[in-house]
Amino acid sequence: MRDKLISGRQVINAILDNKELFKFPEDIQRFAVIIEDLPSMDKLRGEWIDYRPYNIPLFDCSICGYHVKKMSNFCPNCGVRMKGIENE
Repeated sequence: MRDKLISGRQVINAILDNKELFKFPEDIQRFAVIIEDLPSMDKLRGEWIDYRPYNIPLFDCSICGYHVKKMSNFCPNCGVRMKGIENE
């Protein structure tokens, strides 16, 4: 399974929407605490890494490695918010 960045809030909401699947109500609270501590796109910030194969300007997402020709505030592949450019 490929790693995906997800919103922690969306996961918690999905758990709350399906609480009938949990045998014990206290399990829901335990999952919420665990999820809040996991890295998610809510907290994670990436950087565009300047990558120039054959002198063609491309930028790689530091989180998922996706190549883009033009930087933006978010990676179009994984959705992480970007901080800026990191030159290698």
